[in-house]
Amino acid sequence: MDKGPCTKDGKNFKRVLPETLSTACGRCSPNQKIVVRKMLLGIRAKSEPRFFELLDKYDPTRVNREALYSFLITGDERNF
Repeated sequence: MDKGPCTKDGKNFKRVLPETLSTACGRCSPNQKIVVRKMLLGIRAKSEPRFFELLDKYDPTRVNREALYSFLITGDERNF
């Protein structure tokens, strides 16, 4: 969120997150979708306000928000 230093994992996630959210993970493999889902659910569980801040930063127009929520609920990568 550009508020401090990132961990190595955080840097990698930050690198792919913009495309992941803007394309609804269009280029992700099934395994990558599993990892993305776990990471996003973990962020949401730890701090829902920060989760929404993250979504607003990388998907400000909320184009993919409905598909993302469906994916997080069902775990079905075809929805994301």
